[in-house]
Amino acid sequence: MLVKKTFTLENGQNIILGKYTSNNLGQKIYYTKAPKGTDYDMVLRGHDDLENKIEFYSSRETANTGLFQLTNIDGNLNENAKTLFLTPYAVKFPEKSGRLSNDFKKVGEEFTIDLSHILVEN
Repeated sequence: MLVKKTFTLENGQNIILGKYTSNNLGQKIYYTKAPKGTDYDMVLRGHDDLENKIEFYSSRETANTGLFQLTNIDGNLNENAKTLFLTPYAVKFPEKSGRLSNDFKKVGEEFTIDLSHILVEN
């Protein structure tokens, strides 16, 4: 399913959310970046329509593409969930210390993903 949402980081870089996928191994949201760069760590935080908290973290990234993956320590999404409500947050990578701050700031508005139209992939 195509998400088709965009948010802008403090440096002016646009993050364009593309495809959402779901299978037995987890849920993922693919994204592209324009212009290219890797200055920020990002997460999508929110909840489903059953009020379960969820978080997608940026698990893999190149100069112009990346992947958000559901943090599923407690398991995958509830199979009865029909809608995800997510808000993007980001923190700039450190320029000197190498120590990442956990001071994530909201970088876009909440958006929804309608799961009722998702086909689960095998």
